[in-house]
Amino acid sequence: MSKVPMAKVVSCVAACAAVWLGATPAHAQVAVDAGAKVAVGDTSGSCKTDPMKKCVPADVALYAPFDLRLGRWTLEGVQRDYDPLQFTVGINPDVTVHAYGLTTRTIITANIGGGNSGLEWNLGGIWMFGGRLSIGQAQDGGMFARIGLDTHLGGNSDYYQSHLSLPRFELGYQLIKTNHMFLEAAGRTGLTLTGRHEVLDRTRDLGFSLEAGGTVTLQMKFLRLYVDAVRIYEKEHRPETPVDRGQLDLCGLLSRLSLCFTASANRAEVSSYGETYDTKADFIGGKLQATDAQIIHDEF
Repeated sequence: MSKVPMAKVVSCVAACAAVWLGATPAHAQVAVDAGAKVAVGDTSGSCKTDPMKKCVPADVALYAPFDLRLGRWTLEGVQRDYDPLQFTVGINPDVTVHAYGLTTRTIITANIGGGNSGLEWNLGGIWMFGGRLSIGQAQDGGMFARIGLDTHLGGNSDYYQSHLSLPRFELGYQLIKTNHMFLEAAGRTGLTLTGRHEVLDRTRDLGFSLEAGGTVTLQMKFLRLYVDAVRIYEKEHRPETPVDRGQLDLCGLLSRLSLCFTASANRAEVSSYGETYDTKADFIGGKLQATDAQIIHDEF
C-alpha cells in the first residue's frame, strides 16, 4: 500500500461513495467494504497478497502543501488606493480521484496571517463529483463532467470577498498518467447564490447569478500550474454589471519543497451616491511550500 494517508482518507471515501452510486452491485459492495475499513483505520493486509481484503483500484492525483505566502495587495476603491503587504500560513490540499469511470475532486483552502491590513484569513472548499469517458492514451484520459459545490470567504480589514456557488458544473478533459502527469482542462458554469465584494470603503453584494469561466490544472514531476477564472453575471444589485475573479499558481517542485509564483485578480463596479466606480483587489506574491505531491495508482 502506498504511504499517503491523507490521499487514502479523502480519495477512498470519495471513490467508494461514487462507486456505491454508480457501479454494479458487486463492485459497489467491494467499494463499501473497503471504505468501511478505511473509515475505522483498518489498513492491514495487502490488496495484492490478501484475497480476503476488499479493495477499490483508483488513480489519485494528490497535492497537499503547507503554505508560507508573502506578497502585496493592490487595492483601488472609490475614494482611495492602498498597497498593503500581507503574510499568511495555511494548508491547501487538492485531491482528484478516478475509479470505475467516476471522478471526484476536493480542494480545501485554509489560511491565516496578517500585515499592513491587519488580520487576513481565508476559508473555503470545492467538492465535485461526476463521471469520465476514458478514451485514448491507453485509457489514461477522457472527457469528464462533474457537479458540486464551491464556497469561499475571507480577506482582511481592507478587502473581503465571498461566494457560494451551488451547483457548480464542470465539463472538460482529464488525463492521469501514474508517476508522470495529471492534467485537467475544463469549462465551468453554475449559480452564485450569494456573496460579497468589498474593497476599502465600499461593498457590492452578490445575489442569485449565473457564472461562467474555466479552469486548468497541470501537475508533473517538477511543475504544477493551476489557473481558475470566473465571471459572475450579477444583476440583483446596482450597478448590475459582471464581477470578475481569477487565480494563478505556478510552482516549481523540488522534492518535498516547492517555490511558487501566485497571483489573483478581483474586479467589480460599485455604486456610490448615484455614481458607478471601478474597484479592484489584485495580489502578487510568492509561496514557500512543504509539499506532498503524488500521481499514483493505488488500491484501497
